[in-house]
Order: sequence, then structure tokens, then C-alpha cells
Amino acid sequence: MAIFNKNEINEKNFLSMVEKFRKKNIPKQFNQIQLINELLNKDIDHYISISNRTDGKTFNYVHFFLYFAYHTDIQLLFLSRDFMLRKSYQDLILELIEMSPYFESEHVRIMNTQFYREIFYKDKTIAFISDLNGATDLKYFSSKLKYVGIIIYDEFLAIESDYLPDEWEKLKTIYSSVNRNFNLKLLKYPKVFYFGNAVNLSSPILAHLDIFSSLETQPVNSMRIYNNICIELRKNENVNEKRNLRAFDEKKDPLTMGQFKVNNYNVALENDLKRAYNNIIVKLKDNFLKIQYSDNYDIIVLEIIGYAPSYSYNILPKDNKKTSIYLDDKYFDTKNFKKHLNNIYLYNNNYSKDYILTTSNGIGNLDIIKIIKNERNKLIVDTNFINNNKSQSDASYIELSKRSILSRLL
Repeated sequence: MAIFNKNEINEKNFLSMVEKFRKKNIPKQFNQIQLINELLNKDIDHYISISNRTDGKTFNYVHFFLYFAYHTDIQLLFLSRDFMLRKSYQDLILELIEMSPYFESEHVRIMNTQFYREIFYKDKTIAFISDLNGATDLKYFSSKLKYVGIIIYDEFLAIESDYLPDEWEKLKTIYSSVNRNFNLKLLKYPKVFYFGNAVNLSSPILAHLDIFSSLETQPVNSMRIYNNICIELRKNENVNEKRNLRAFDEKKDPLTMGQFKVNNYNVALENDLKRAYNNIIVKLKDNFLKIQYSDNYDIIVLEIIGYAPSYSYNILPKDNKKTSIYLDDKYFDTKNFKKHLNNIYLYNNNYSKDYILTTSNGIGNLDIIKIIKNERNKLIVDTNFINNNKSQSDASYIELSKRSILSRLL
């Protein structure tokens, strides 16, 4: 029997309905789908649940969403990284429908197309299954996807080699294809749910959401809201006690602890960031490098960010602008990597440190000092132009002083 009648769903009774669903379907030792409490919060777009393995988050959230979708006509879109993982979602959905007290498996029908799988229950569509690599193709089916209100991306955290280089752009394209109903019932806008284990901080999605500091400081077993992002971090001791953690010595593993492994060596402190208030933005291939430095250049903080409204330097010719400088080969040299090893730089967070010190992407070989020096020279030219009435001796003194300070870094 249904918990509530379709015509009775509204913001006032939603939380009581959710609580009834929990009590009936979710044992207390498993993930209690706390993010759902904020589902109708119209100021939140992204919901992230990160925990240790076997916490039951995917199973419980998807079970609720299937029930919610059928009784509200708000459809689901399940996303994976590639085409081959579509069947995993399909198997999960069929398993949930088989065990759920709210569905009867004989009423399920699946239509498989080249670009997506469509899940029907009785007379209505409740879900679609697709993958990020089909982002461009899904644009042509936007009219069909306009009733999708919840996008689910399971296992969004992976080993570093599995991430797609343009993962964020593909997700953004899919969201744009879905975001065609400008007053979606109950939700107003489509919501994106991410489920993952604490594998690493190398996800492009984490970079673009700019939540590394939040993930590194948020207490475990808590839920917090940061602007339009809601994050749930959990360590489920109940399931850890039942798992064999001895075989591969997993007791301190991030996947067991439900917490990311961080190393705060050379990570900038709050006071460092306050002093390093001069900014330079470099456009990289898929993201941006933010260089912050103090007036006397004794603090240089590097950060990888997902988006910047403008930039002064770029490493690809296609990103050249009248207002930017192309960083050609003379700005790259393997000897520059030694400056990282000699602690010349600080990093804004662990993700930025890991990204920059991974030599395969080449960013560690970028001549940061040369970029700062070039930017300083630009500022000196501008300053001289504005203050052309100042004496030449004063200008020379300032220039010589800056050269002396910078020479200590070289």
C-alpha cells in the first residue's frame, strides 16, 4: 500500500512522508538518506553523499527515488561514465522493484535505445539510464527528458585513471538538456545527486564545485549546506564491524574510514591566504590555475579551480585572447619542478597539491616565478603610466627593490 496519495503530496507533508519511508524500509544500521530532508530546498542544486563501503546509500536513495518518481511523475535520470555500465543501473532498479513493497515486478517494462534505456512502470515512465559520453546525443531528446527532476550519478568518485577529462562539461551538457521545465513540480529545478566512497580528491566534479576545503574540514557523520551544495559525510561503524578488514589491512583505509586521506604539509593556512591577496589566473586545458602571492613574494599559493570568469595567461593557442598571454615552451622546464620540492610554493588544498605534483599533466613544470615576474612588470608599467609625475629616482628604487626580492626566489 502506498504511504501517501499522489494528490496529497506537498511541502507540508513531505518530511513526514520521508520519515515514514525510513521507518518502514531502512534498518537503522544503514544510510538514512538524510539528504532527502533538503530535497525540496529550492536553493540547493547539488547533493553529495560520501561514506565508507556497504553503507547502503545507493540502495536506499534509489529505492526512495523510484517510489517518489512513480507517485509524483518526476522522472529520474541515472548516469554512468560509459555505455557499458548502463546495465548495472538496470539490474539495481530491477532488484529494488523486486524487493520493494510498493512495486510489482510484472508491471516493469524496459525500452532500450542507442542513447538511453527507458524504464516504465505500469502506464508511465519513471526513469532513464544513460552515460556521460552520450551527452551530445541526449540534447536531441530534451523534449522527452523535460520531466526529469532528479539526476543520479553513482560512483562519481573513482581511481584517477577512470575520470573523464571533460566529465564536468558532459554533465553540464546533460543538465542543460534536462533543464527545460522552468517550474518543475515540487522541486522547481532539476537536482543532481552524487554517491561515492572516499576514494580520492581527484574528481573534476569536486574541482568545479569548489568544495575541497569543505570536504577536508567537515566532520564525519554530518550534513552541511554550502551555498547551493548539500554534503553528507558518513562513517558506518555497523557495517565496518561485519566486514573482513584484516585481509588487506583496511582498517585505516579511506574507503573504510569514510574520510579522504589528506596530507596538510605545505597546504596554506588562513593567514597565508590573507597575505597572498594578489591573483593571477592561468587557463589550463580543462580547468584553471590560480596563483596568489604576497606583496613581497614570500608567500606563493597555488590552487586548481574549475571555473574563472577571466584569465591573464593560457597554455593552449585556442584560448588566446587579446587580454591574455600564451605560455609557450619557454615557460615550461623540468627544472621548475624542483621549486615544488624545495617548498617554494604552498597549495590551497590537497587536490591542488596532488594535481600540480602529478608530473604526467606537466603543470608542475610550469615556471610560476616567471609568470609572477611578468605580471609584476606589467603592473610596474601601469603604475608608471598612472604616476608619471613621480620622480625617476623613486621609480628606480622601487624597481631595484622588487628585483632584489624576486632574485631570492630564483
